[in-house]
Amino acid sequence: MNKIFQASKIKLFSLLFLTLLFFLKCDKQDSPVPYVYVNLSIYLDDPAFVDLKIPGNSVNITGGVNGIVVYRVSDVEFVAFDRTCTYQVEENCHVNTDDSGIFLVDEECCSARFSILDGSPQEGLAKYPLLQYQTSLNGYLLRIFN
Repeated sequence: MNKIFQASKIKLFSLLFLTLLFFLKCDKQDSPVPYVYVNLSIYLDDPAFVDLKIPGNSVNITGGVNGIVVYRVSDVEFVAFDRTCTYQVEENCHVNTDDSGIFLVDEECCSARFSILDGSPQEGLAKYPLLQYQTSLNGYLLRIFN
């Protein structure tokens, strides 16, 4: 009798777990930006990247779909986003850092504004966040990859 009760509990737990996974998966929205393989390395002591020596600064680099913006959050943390605006991706509109340095703005197509910290849409017609790439810092070498 005890084994049957335990088996029922295991089945119930498994069913609840699978249901939860299903809803989490359905809730996640994939980026409309096409996948492009990215595996870049930049040396922070290179004069081309002098702006990245100070937290709060960003640079645009070649790569991704329409380029990549790299932002230094702190001494050890960087974020990198594809510059493709997530509204009407087929138009190939791209974002640029605004004068404040804390937003990425698409001034070409839809006036969408994104946070430079996490790529989330703040204003405009874009509903999806910017496509974010992973970063890894090892000394003066910054890797950007997906």
